[in-house]
Amino acid sequence: MDSLVKKLKEIAGKIRTDKKAQIFLAGGLIVLLLLVFFLQTGVFTKNEGSTNTQQTVSKNEYSETNWEKRLAEIISEIKGVGKTDVMITFSSTNKKITANTTTSNTSGSQNGSGTITTSTHTTSTPVLTGASGKSEPYIVQEKMPDVIGVIVVAKGADDPVTRLAILRAVQTALNVPASCVEIYSMN
Repeated sequence: MDSLVKKLKEIAGKIRTDKKAQIFLAGGLIVLLLLVFFLQTGVFTKNEGSTNTQQTVSKNEYSETNWEKRLAEIISEIKGVGKTDVMITFSSTNKKITANTTTSNTSGSQNGSGTITTSTHTTSTPVLTGASGKSEPYIVQEKMPDVIGVIVVAKGADDPVTRLAILRAVQTALNVPASCVEIYSMN
């Protein structure tokens, strides 16, 4: 143990006096820190062939097909449920809320009898962003449309306990009342 401590002190002494060793050590530490950073952020990870069933849906992937597919996958994992098909009906499409600038113009006039009349005109225009000469409105928020109906066709849905589990899963996932959900047994 004493020899290890002695060896480390000797190496530290060499590093203190040798500029090349200091630069090499600093460069090595920077490379190590960058490697740790990139591994933590997932830059070097590959997702090809991944068997992970968790999926995240980004705000640009809101569509009936994606929601139906994901819900069918989840329902088919419930005990007693097999193959599943889902149809979701939305009230409309996604609503995009843009950032707007508002300008108001107030004008006034006085007639001969001393009455002052004022009028205000307000104009709201969307804030535009973009690169390469292409301007698009700046989207502040994107709202999902309301779900107005869900149809689930699943193997095993003829069992009342399984049917209730499917119903509760759909209600939880889509925040809809039971009256908006129909469940049928698959052939």
